[in-house]
This record gives sequence, structure tokens and C-alpha cells, in this order.
Amino acid sequence: MGEVFYSVALCVAMFGGAPEVSSRIDLTEDSARVRADCVTDTHYIEIGFDNTASARDSVHQALFGADLRGLQPMVVILDRDGIEDTHQYEVERVAHLTGTDMRVVPVNLAMRLAMTRHFRDRRAQVLAVTMN
Repeated sequence: MGEVFYSVALCVAMFGGAPEVSSRIDLTEDSARVRADCVTDTHYIEIGFDNTASARDSVHQALFGADLRGLQPMVVILDRDGIEDTHQYEVERVAHLTGTDMRVVPVNLAMRLAMTRHFRDRRAQVLAVTMN
């Protein structure tokens, strides 16, 4: 499974946010879009796998996107092996230095959240009907 699969599951089930949110950047001579893995009422969240050099980009993306939207940056590392490698340690240190919130989430938890999303959604629908 890819990063997007896990990030959507974490965003919705763990953080109660909106996944894959884009923000537009307009400059005089250029324009572009940046995409957040997750946006909540309070946080701009970037999610990355452990043991990858690309996880370093998560801090940069979280800081930049949070600044664009006026939110707190957060980085989530999907831990696949239970070992803190050098990339994960580097992200943790930089997140700390920049005041970026950071979480390490076992990839198995993300998988369980993705697999049980339908049942949680269904339960919420049933509870909403019985409460009215």
C-alpha cells in the first residue's frame, strides 16, 4: 500500500481532517498548487514513511502549508519496522527545532484504521438516526 492509502485513513480516522487538500500559490510570474496530506481545524499535516530520505520533505511541506493556511504544522511518520532510523531521527530533531508537532504511528495501526473505516462510518450513521 502507498502513502496516500495510509494518509487518508489516518487523516479521517485519527485526526478527523480532510485528506488531499490543495492550496494555490499565486506569484507575479508564476502560480502553483501545494497539496496537504491532511488538514484539520488546527493542523496542516504531512505524512511520510520511515526509513526514507523523502520523509525529510515532510517538515518543509508542513511548515510551508501551515504558514499558507494559518495552521499549526504537524508531521506523521508511518513506522514500518519499530526502529528509529537516521531519517526518522533527523525529522524528529528538525520538527522539535521548528516547533512542528510530530507523531510516529505504526503502519499496522494505519492499516487497521483503513480496514475498519466503513464500520465506524456505519456506526456513526446508525447512532445519528437513533438519536433523532
